[in-house]
Amino acid sequence: MKLAYQYDTDGLLVAAVYLEDQDPIPASCTAVVPNTNLKTKPKWDGKTWIESGQIYAIISEVKVPTSSQQTIAKLGVDVAQTQQMIAKLATMIKP
Repeated sequence: MKLAYQYDTDGLLVAAVYLEDQDPIPASCTAVVPNTNLKTKPKWDGKTWIESGQIYAIISEVKVPTSSQQTIAKLGVDVAQTQQMIAKLATMIKP
């Protein structure tokens, strides 16, 4: 696997994407890692990541888990509790 950085038509960073090693890097991506010291959104200028002048949007939206996500979380807790009980019972059994 390799990591590429996708940018939009304005050159603004959109996402980091994983590619298979044999896959070519798409035209709207680069393997150059964005500079983490930039104060604004990274913008690809064709050679390097530069300041875009656009501030990062801070999204404070908290999404409520769906019922299936809640069920999965509950099952995870149940599995962990069951594993703890099994481990405790295993210490009580004498060979």
